[in-house]
This record gives sequence, structure tokens and C-alpha cells, in this order.
Amino acid sequence: MLKLLLPDPKRFTTYHLFFTCYGTWLPGSEKGSIQHGGKYIEPNLRLESYMRERCKHARASLSDEMRQIVFNAIIAESQFHNWSVYALNVLSQHVHILISVPVGISAGNVMGRLKAAATRELHNAGFFKNSPVWTRRGNHRFVKTTEYFNQVYDYVLNSQTDETTSTPNAVFI
Repeated sequence: MLKLLLPDPKRFTTYHLFFTCYGTWLPGSEKGSIQHGGKYIEPNLRLESYMRERCKHARASLSDEMRQIVFNAIIAESQFHNWSVYALNVLSQHVHILISVPVGISAGNVMGRLKAAATRELHNAGFFKNSPVWTRRGNHRFVKTTEYFNQVYDYVLNSQTDETTSTPNAVFI
């Protein structure tokens, strides 16, 4: 396997960002879920049912066409800000990104800009005009070692599959 070097941590912060489509992977899901801040929530059918009842819109899912729009929007927004995307995988219900940004830019800021750009392009293409695309937040992990950088890179590109769509979008820039 190709071994990559972690970008200089004095100049760049590297994140593994993960966010889901609206109404998917709810707290209590049979797969478990991650609470904002990284706390794991055990599977709990009652909790999942309660959270589903609270949803005000239909569950969002990305078709292959929508996935390509999201992929292109994330790449374009990253290039606009001179952020380095090392791995990106857009699946039908969630997105994983391994990205480096200049020190001082928060994960929330990066994720917000990427989600907004993707949403804008989906709207421009006529999708999700009256309903949300994404969950309100997402999760992130700081990538601080070369070993972890390579683990996340491999995970994003090779461990994320989606049985409902064609091969996943992935990139190395």
C-alpha cells in the first residue's frame, strides 16, 4: 500500500470529516451512532423510532447523479480555498473526506462550507428544493500522525461501500 506523509502540522490541520444525509443514521440506529462531540451511542430501537418521529422531512438519499454533483462541489470549494483533499467518498447516505487546511480553520467551518457548496449545487440542479439534504452537524477527527493519516486514507477510499449505488467516488489530490 502507498504510504503518504502527513502534511506539516505546524502549517496545516488535517481532518477526517464525516456527515450524513438528513434522516439517516439517526441516534439509536442499529449500526450505532456518533453523538456530536464523538461519543458513541449504542443501538436503541426506541431512541431511533423517537428520533424518526421528530423528523420534519423525508429521509434524504443521494442518487448516482446527485453523488457526482456533491463530489464536484466539494472538490471545487476545496480548490477555491486552496484546501487539500486527499480522499473523498460520497455515498448514498453519507460523505467521508480526508482534508488538510491551514492551521486556525476549524472543522466546523470547513464542513459547513463544503455542505453549503454541495447543497447549492444540488439546488441548482433541481434537487432538494424544499427539504434538507444534510443532518445539522457532522463529525470530525483530528489526524495528527502519519500512521493515522494512512489509516484514514485507506478507510475512506477502500472501506466505504454502498450497495445501493455504483462504485464510490474517491479521489487523491
